[in-house]
Amino acid sequence: MLASVAQVGHAEQVCDSRDVLAASLIDWYGETLQVEVAGPAGRVEIWASDQTGTWSRVRVDTARGVACVIETGDGWDGQPAGGVPYAGLERAEMSQVLVR
Repeated sequence: MLASVAQVGHAEQVCDSRDVLAASLIDWYGETLQVEVAGPAGRVEIWASDQTGTWSRVRVDTARGVACVIETGDGWDGQPAGGVPYAGLERAEMSQVLVR
């Protein structure tokens, strides 16, 4: 089996209510919530599709209920630990990773 190489793209920031954005990721890309990282200013969610290999990193402002796609890519292989979606997270955030 060949290992996949993740492709990363910085998305033009798209924001909406968390519920609307989640529904869009599910309906348009077939992505499901894979990982949540809780932090003091909200949380980061990783959404991904095992079928297409796409993934999206979403920052959620829990106080306002607003979510923004901050990064997208493809090459998701179902194993987030050590993968590209964690790049750039603070060490304190990593200690609070909740894998689904």
